[in-house]
Amino acid sequence: MKNSQPDTPLYSGYFNAEAAGALGITRSGSLAAERPPELKFEKNSGLPVMPATPPAADDDKRKYERSLRSFFRTGKGGGLPTADGEAIYPALLAPFRDHPHLELNYPLWMEDNDHVQTASLHDFLAERIQLFAPAESDARILKDNLLRLEVIVGEQVKFAEEAYSGFSVLTEALKELMERLHLSGKDAEAFFADAENLKKQIPREGLLLPFSPNAPFYLLAALKGEHLRQRRDSLRQKIHHITAKLKDLLTVERAKAPEAKSPEKLHDSLGFAESFFSFEEMSGVLPTGGTSVMPVERLQRIEKVVRILENTEADFFQKEASIVLSKQLAESSTLDWGKTFDNSQITMAATGKVCRQAMEVFDKKMAAYAEIFAAIRTGELEIENLYAPDIHGDYLAHFSWRFFTEDEMAACPPVLLFAQDSSLMENELNEFSKMLSSSRPIKCLIVKQGSSDPTNFVFRQELGAIAIAHRNAYILQSAAVAPANLVEGFRTGLDNFAPALFYILCPQKEAGEMGSAHLWASAAVESREFPGFVYDSQKDVKWGGRFDIRHNPQPQANWPEHTLHYQDENGEKSSLPVPFTFADYAAQDPQYAGLFHIVPSQFWSDNLLPISEYLALAPQELYAKVPFVWVVDAQHRLQKAAAAWPVVLTCQERLDFWHFLQENAGVHSYHVEQATQRLREEMEEATAQKIQALEAAHAAALNAAKQEEGRIAMERLASVLLDMDTTELVSSAPATAKLAPAAQAPKTEQPAVVTAEAAPAKEEEESLVTGEPWIESALCTTCNECINLNKRMFQYNGSKQATLADPKAGTFSELVLAAEKCPVSIIHPGAPLNQNEQGLDELIKRAEPFN
Repeated sequence: MKNSQPDTPLYSGYFNAEAAGALGITRSGSLAAERPPELKFEKNSGLPVMPATPPAADDDKRKYERSLRSFFRTGKGGGLPTADGEAIYPALLAPFRDHPHLELNYPLWMEDNDHVQTASLHDFLAERIQLFAPAESDARILKDNLLRLEVIVGEQVKFAEEAYSGFSVLTEALKELMERLHLSGKDAEAFFADAENLKKQIPREGLLLPFSPNAPFYLLAALKGEHLRQRRDSLRQKIHHITAKLKDLLTVERAKAPEAKSPEKLHDSLGFAESFFSFEEMSGVLPTGGTSVMPVERLQRIEKVVRILENTEADFFQKEASIVLSKQLAESSTLDWGKTFDNSQITMAATGKVCRQAMEVFDKKMAAYAEIFAAIRTGELEIENLYAPDIHGDYLAHFSWRFFTEDEMAACPPVLLFAQDSSLMENELNEFSKMLSSSRPIKCLIVKQGSSDPTNFVFRQELGAIAIAHRNAYILQSAAVAPANLVEGFRTGLDNFAPALFYILCPQKEAGEMGSAHLWASAAVESREFPGFVYDSQKDVKWGGRFDIRHNPQPQANWPEHTLHYQDENGEKSSLPVPFTFADYAAQDPQYAGLFHIVPSQFWSDNLLPISEYLALAPQELYAKVPFVWVVDAQHRLQKAAAAWPVVLTCQERLDFWHFLQENAGVHSYHVEQATQRLREEMEEATAQKIQALEAAHAAALNAAKQEEGRIAMERLASVLLDMDTTELVSSAPATAKLAPAAQAPKTEQPAVVTAEAAPAKEEEESLVTGEPWIESALCTTCNECINLNKRMFQYNGSKQATLADPKAGTFSELVLAAEKCPVSIIHPGAPLNQNEQGLDELIKRAEPFN
C-alpha cells in the first residue's frame, strides 16, 4: 500500500464546494433500510433561500436597532435554538448537518508492518480494487457501490472508539452490501467473485480506526513501534559483535590460568580423547608461565561489560516505552492502555504530579540505559586494547544520557507523557516548563477537549506558544480530523533528540454524535479556534525556518473565505463570498448559543456588518454597527445572526494568535513588509532620479540635434545657391544696359532685373526646406511606429534609427500619419509628391506643424 496521502484540503474538506459530490451521499430515511434507494448518490442541489421581506417602518426599525445594540454590548437577551430539528447552523456548514456518516479521512486504514502505512478507507479500497480490476469495466458493480460499502462500514464503527480488525469489518460489510443490493443471477455471481477478490487483497493484520478521541493514541503506539524497530537492528548487531569479541578475550585469558591445565580442566575440554590421552600425564608435561596475564582490574571490567550487554535483550530491547499517564485522562478514556501500548511500563500519576513523575521516570530509565551505552564504549576500547583507565575511567563514570548520540537516544524506549491540557495548564504549568527547560526528550501527547468558556473572556494561555518560548522543543499542534498530519508529526517528534509536544484537538464523544463532533473539530481548525502548526527547533538555525503553518486552510488570509451559494424566493441562484471566522465556529457550538441573536429580515440594514468587515473597521466607525454571521435555520432560510461583544473579543483574540503564528512562519511579517516598503521607496526614488537624468540628457541631445540639423540645412542651401548658373541672369539684361557704362545705367532697372531672376532661387529654397520629406535620424527612439506603418518607406539604419528609404514607396497621407505618431516629432512630411492624391488640402494643413 502506498504511503498515506495528505488529508483532504482544508483539513476535512467540509468547506469544499464539491465535498458532498465527492462522497456522493445524500440521505433520506434510515440507512438500515432494506433497499438502496434510501441512499441517493448525487450532489445535493438544495440551496438555502434568501428571504425577501419588506422593510419595517422607520420608527419600528429604530426601536429594534436600539434593543439590538443593547444585546450586542451586554450579551443578554439572545439565544439560538439548539433542539433537534430546530438547530441553527453556520451557512457554510449547513449542507452537512444531515450527514452523520460524513467523516472525511475516517475510518482510517492502518497497517503496522516494518513501516506504518495509513490511508482513508476510500483510498484504500480504491487502490485494492485497482489491483485485480484495473480496467474501467472490471468489477463494475463493486466499483459503482463502493460508496455504499463505505457507508456500511461507517455504520458498523459509528459508535466505536477502539480499533477494529479491518479484514473482519470489511468482510461483514461486503456481505451486508450484497444483501442490500438484492442481486441475482449473473450479477450476483459477478459481485460475489469481485468481493472474494477484494478480500484476498486485504491484509489480515490491518486495522480500521474510527474517528474518536483514541485515534491519536493508536497512531502514536504504531509509530513508536516502527521508530524502535528501524533503529534497534544495527544496535543489536553491534552489541552481539562486541560481546562475542570480549568473550574471546576472556576465553584466551582463562586458558592462561594454572588451573586451566589441571587434569579436571583438560578432561572437560578434551573429554572426547579420553581413550587416547592420560590427562594426568598431560597436565604434568604442559609448560607453566611464560605468558603475560591480563590485569585483574581489566579482567573484571571486561566481565562486567559482558554481563551488562548480555542482559540488554530483557532490560532494553524487550521494552518499547515508559508511559506516565494522567489519572484524570485514564478515567475519562475508554482506551485499553496496556493492550494498545504493549511491552510498555505504565505509571499512573495524580493531577499536579504528571510532569514531575515523568522526569523521575526518565532519569531512572536513562541512568540504566547510560550504563548500557557506557559498556558499549568500554567494550569497543577493550577490543582494540585502547582503554586508558586514567582517561576513559573518569569520563565513563560520569556518562549520562546527555552524552548519547542521536542514534543511541533514538534506540532507547521513549518516555511518553499523556494528559489533558486543562489539567496541565491549571495545576502544573511550572513543572511543565521545568521539564521542557531541562531538555529531557520526553514526548508529551496532550489532548484538548471541549471549547473555551464563552462567558469568561481572556487572552488564552496557548500551550503550544508556551512550549515555543522554550525554543528547544519539537511542537505539533493539530487535530484528530487530520490523521496524515499526525503521522508526519509523530514520526518527526519521536526522531527528534529534544522534548516533543503533540498538542491534539480530540473532541469528547457524545453518544450518537460522533459525526457532529467531526464537523465541530473541522470547524475549529477552519475558524482559527485551534490552528495547526509545527515548530521544529532542530530544523534550522534561523528562527523563521523552524515554523510551518502550511496545513492550515488558506494560511495567507486572516480567515478562510468560501463561496456561499443560495437562491431567492423565486428560485434564482446567486452567491456571495463568506469568510469562516471564529464567530461562525461559535454559532454551531451550543455553549455560545446565548451570544447570538437572529435578526428578523425586515430589520436588516446597513448597520449590520459581516463580522470580518466589522473587525477591519476603525473604532470611530463602529458606534452604530452590529456584526453578524450568516446562518441557516431549520426551514432552510438564510438568516443574519447578530454576535454579542464577547464573540467579537474572542474573534480579535483568535486573530491575534493567528497573526503570531503567521509572522513566525514568515507570512505577512512586519519586518519583511517594512524592509520591502523601504526598498520600494528607495527604488522609486532611484528610478525617478534616473528618469530625470534621462529626460535632461534627451532634451540636451534633442536641442543639439536640432541645431546640427539646422546647420546642415543652411549649409545645403548655401551650397545650392553658390552652385547656381548666373549666365542666364546676365543674358537676360536689356541691350542698352549692356552697352551703357555702369555709371549711366538706370538705377531703377537693376533691382527689377535682380528681383526677376531671384524669384526662382527663393522658390527652390522653399522646395528644399518644405518640399522634400526628411527625418532627423539621430533623434530616433526606435519606437517602431513609422516602421510598422510602411516598411518600404521607412527603414532602420545600422544604429537602428529610422531613415526615409523611399518617399515614393508610400502616400503623403502615410508620411503625415507617421509624423503625427512619432513620439519625438522628428519626421517632416514636406510637400506632397503626388499632386493627384486625394484630400491634399487637409493633409497639407496637418503636415504644417511638422515642417
